[in-house]
Amino acid sequence: MAHASQRRTVSILSVVSALALTPACVPDPVPSGPTFFQVTTPADTLDGVCDAHCTLHDAVAAANADAAIDEIRIPAGTHPVALTTPVGADGEAFRVTDDLRLVGAGAASTVLDVDGRDVRAVWRTTAGLAIEGLTVEDVGSGTGSVPRTVVAAPMATPDETVRLVDVWIDGVQPDATESGGAGNVGIVSAGGASNPTGHPFDIAVLSSRIQRVGRGTPFVNLGAALTIADTVYDRAPAVLAGPPAPAANSFMPHDVDITRTTMTDGTANIFSSCVHGVAVEYLAGADVTITDSALGGGAAGTCGGVPTGGSGSSAAGAVVGLAGFGSSGVVGRATIRRSTLDGADQSNALGILALGAATIPEVDVVDSTLLAGDGSALRVSALTLGPGQSPTGGRVAFDHVTLVGPPAGPGFGFVVPQAVPVHIANSVGVSGGAFLCGPGAALTSGGGNTFSDLACALTGPGDQTGVDPLLGPLGDHGGTGRTRVPSASSPLVDTAVGSTSTADQRGVARPHGSGSDRGAVERTFGD
Repeated sequence: MAHASQRRTVSILSVVSALALTPACVPDPVPSGPTFFQVTTPADTLDGVCDAHCTLHDAVAAANADAAIDEIRIPAGTHPVALTTPVGADGEAFRVTDDLRLVGAGAASTVLDVDGRDVRAVWRTTAGLAIEGLTVEDVGSGTGSVPRTVVAAPMATPDETVRLVDVWIDGVQPDATESGGAGNVGIVSAGGASNPTGHPFDIAVLSSRIQRVGRGTPFVNLGAALTIADTVYDRAPAVLAGPPAPAANSFMPHDVDITRTTMTDGTANIFSSCVHGVAVEYLAGADVTITDSALGGGAAGTCGGVPTGGSGSSAAGAVVGLAGFGSSGVVGRATIRRSTLDGADQSNALGILALGAATIPEVDVVDSTLLAGDGSALRVSALTLGPGQSPTGGRVAFDHVTLVGPPAGPGFGFVVPQAVPVHIANSVGVSGGAFLCGPGAALTSGGGNTFSDLACALTGPGDQTGVDPLLGPLGDHGGTGRTRVPSASSPLVDTAVGSTSTADQRGVARPHGSGSDRGAVERTFGD
């Protein structure tokens, strides 16, 4: 039998051994406390504490102060922004200083009603910000001179993101009458004085709807990469990318990617006190890719004169406006695939307007439809050239493109005052008048083109001029955007030359028959 002193020795040794093993055997403590805040009331007051009575203002303020909180959940219902003065010193309703995700119950259910209050921005963020599943309405309704935006993003550090997912923007100063200056009205704004460091960041707008936006630019996309997908614009103006003066600041141009998106009835006021009607404009080196989308140019422009520096002031009525910049040598590229650029319902509307000073952008259009108003489908211009200067760079290529001009009269086609090379293959043009070719247009053919009338020669294999392509009526024939399908007796059917296209604008596989069809749309047995 062990003595009591022996038992005490064993007990002490056991305790010592357990303590020695504790760091290796005991798991890390489980974090305590919430990882998100729950808004509990639509009231708009601010005490900075998110407890049983937690307003959206309370939740944002408390999340900024608590690094462990990265999400705020907002229930269904209408949540008015009712504070009589903005919270932030820069005129914002909400300021975000730490990465944050705002989650509503869905855009159809959770509504943030700004009620026309005179705020410069609904949110101002210097950190990553994601907004999901809610509607923002009536931002700065009425007239006034105060620029307004949904999200102002003067990013202090690189590699941050602003994401809008299932967000409806309904009304950003829709009755605005002020003029001049980029970004009078916006969705996500950065650059200029608001982003003096020029840090790059990403903007993404996914599965959203933007409508009733006043004159200005929905995205002042300076120093940011912009992705728009599965989104609808209705009565919203231009997408702008790239710095207006790269030689004068540190902004680097970044890319714009637009996919499965429609833009209609835009009236943009980008750089001057006139309406441009540009669906997408980029400046000085930003690459733009438009895929499976339908873009409408909106109202015709009212700008007069010729701008300086390739700023885009003569992009009146354009659907896509592109610009080089002065002698900087910075140019970008636009790639348009399986999309419709639709200016047919507007007078003097352009399909593509490419501007430059000493440099001209590059443009590739593939398996797409260009519907012109009374303007030109394509215009390439060199601006503000000094004595002895000539434009450099620039290249335009059309492959399986259908161009539909106005019902009567000229004013549509390839207006290329300088010798910018234009290559066209397996494309179709129909108009009430001749398709124009500007002086010095360097038009080359890859063959397989059919035009009802064309003022410049096409001498490639299988080219046809003065031939009616026998296209069917304009309408919704599948895919995104309005198209015209070749009739059964059309000379376009099965006659493409050297085609490398594997699918038409609608996504229909090519060839559908003995050969691919010319133009944007492949006729099927069901058409």
